[in-house]
Amino acid sequence: CGRAKAGGDAGTMSASALGERVHIALAAAKKIVILSVVVGVLMLVLVDWPVVGSHSEHTVSAHPRSLESFSASPMQHTADSGAESESTRMQRGRLAETLEMDVKKATKGDRESYHTQVGNGGRRLESETMSKEGALKWLAEVKSSIKSTQQGLIDAYKLPMEKISEVSFFDKEQGNDAIVKRLLRAMVLNDSFVYVVGGMSDTAGHGNMFADSYPQVMADIMAPAMAKAKIKFEVRNLAMGGVPSYPGSMCMKDAFGPDADVVMWDFRMVEHASLNGEIYIRQALMHPRRPFVAFKRPNGYLNSMKNYFTPASLHVVDERDLAKLASSNSNTTARDLVENDNFCGFSDPVRKKDGTWQECECPGQVRWHAGYKLQRLRGVQMALVYLNMLDLAVDKYVEMINGPGDEPGESPSDIMQRRWEIGHNKQIDLAEHAPYSKDCRGIFCSRAYSCAMSWEPRMGPGLTDIFDSETKWKLDYPVS
Repeated sequence: CGRAKAGGDAGTMSASALGERVHIALAAAKKIVILSVVVGVLMLVLVDWPVVGSHSEHTVSAHPRSLESFSASPMQHTADSGAESESTRMQRGRLAETLEMDVKKATKGDRESYHTQVGNGGRRLESETMSKEGALKWLAEVKSSIKSTQQGLIDAYKLPMEKISEVSFFDKEQGNDAIVKRLLRAMVLNDSFVYVVGGMSDTAGHGNMFADSYPQVMADIMAPAMAKAKIKFEVRNLAMGGVPSYPGSMCMKDAFGPDADVVMWDFRMVEHASLNGEIYIRQALMHPRRPFVAFKRPNGYLNSMKNYFTPASLHVVDERDLAKLASSNSNTTARDLVENDNFCGFSDPVRKKDGTWQECECPGQVRWHAGYKLQRLRGVQMALVYLNMLDLAVDKYVEMINGPGDEPGESPSDIMQRRWEIGHNKQIDLAEHAPYSKDCRGIFCSRAYSCAMSWEPRMGPGLTDIFDSETKWKLDYPVS
């Protein structure tokens, strides 16, 4: 409930379970003095990265190749994670089926093609040998998959595309160009595109099954088109209940993974300080892969942080206006997709006799947590926002092959040989740009860290991973 256990369970830990964990930690601290020191500090400064890294290529060699393999990736698991991973896979499969039913088969292409083409080591684009005709045919198939998904969701919600896929960029001139280029790069090189969502309990989906949470809805809707584009695609929901972005943001590489392409800030209920928001952005700009930064709310302080607008491709995906519009829809079938919301929409594949979904007993069913309908609406909006960008990336790829105007185009092989740097063309030197928040000192805002953490979920090492297994005293620093 609320968090797939294979992905870490800190976000939905009960009070008794939390108390037991604290008791165990305290008992260990009495025996090992240094452990209490490490826990108190939380972060271990293992490697200081330069303020602005080089613009060289960053290759992610250990990137999980499917959502199933991601559930068994370096993220920390519980002892019975094998069984829980199977449960998670079942939930995600049911989610795809339910979305297909509820939004009139908007996810046509289903997850089977995703696992066949990407997850199971299937065919890969051979850019060196692909003909121009073959590349154009493939890109037409990608575009068709995108359009099919878009149209299905528009038909279901009876809302115009510009409303259901609304996104606001702070740099109006650049807009989504930088993210489109990152997606284009992923298509050309068959690389990964990883979307990481950091947030609080509502983001984790508390009160619902983990498959109900909007990041997972987004993942399932986008999967067929991303698979067709041969992009190794992931959405990581790394939210946990009641925790702000800081201090986890100081450990962004190890908390979110070194391969993040976009990081979402969704701490809207638990964090309002501009300092924390600025740390989140600056740490993203120092991350090895320089992910772009999305916010779930247009926090007022963001308007003044102009130095970050362009390099972070800073943007907001806020569902509140969309939810109001959907609730006032004149079409009763479409309005039912958001009205009379409740928890656990995808909790069980077997329906009751009256046609409603069976209720679940997931903790966190409180008024400030969204039910499955609002979670789904958020996921639909998020998916359409980034599918629109993938669509533009396809257009750019086609233009490169055909050539602009009367100019000759390039072969797929020539396109692949271009210099596809991961760095932003307008990357800024943070050392030359003082933080906007007066308390954003260099140790927080101009240095990046490698960390071992006790919190879950996470992608990097935990505290127990850095202790000598024999003496329990000597720190065994991982090689970074």
